[in-house]
Amino acid sequence: LLHAEQEQHRLNRETIDIINIKCHDLKHQILSLKGNVDTDELDKISTAVDIYDRSFDTGNKALDVVLTEKSLLCRGKGIRLTCMLDGSVLQSWRPGDIYSFFGNALDNAVNSVSELPEEKRSVSITQARRGGLVSIRMENYYAGEIRFEDGLPVTSGDRRYHGFGMKSIRMVAESYGCDVRAETADDVFRLTLLVAQ
Repeated sequence: LLHAEQEQHRLNRETIDIINIKCHDLKHQILSLKGNVDTDELDKISTAVDIYDRSFDTGNKALDVVLTEKSLLCRGKGIRLTCMLDGSVLQSWRPGDIYSFFGNALDNAVNSVSELPEEKRSVSITQARRGGLVSIRMENYYAGEIRFEDGLPVTSGDRRYHGFGMKSIRMVAESYGCDVRAETADDVFRLTLLVAQ
């Protein structure tokens, strides 16, 4: 499963690269049409191209691919994704592990907020440095009740087929000597990764 997930993310990276190249070319073509086509129509086309021409630059290529892919998913579902993260703190991580950790975490967050009212459809990723530790925190609203077992949220779906994402998140973090914590407060779910520097 991990190999299949890594292959999927490799394909996603290639797709995002192709989209970025095409968007770059389209922007130049749009500029060349100015004065020959209705300005309002060109503005609409420009806005549509901008949606796909947003990529992240965290200093970590694997993380940039995951964030770009998930930001497109969020945009399609009306979810605000904000990220203030220096990905260079994860340079020792293998790309497949970054895809697995952040892909699972963001998928969980997106699933959690997708049915909430518009004002609560947001996912944020922030980073803080305290002494020799870097804390990367992902936060999102949720509805209902979240139960925890062994420090991890328990899936609300069929346990034979769901709930492996959080276990994968923990396994990846621990393989790098990192600590991962999940908690809730005031209808906000927080997933915190602690990285020793």
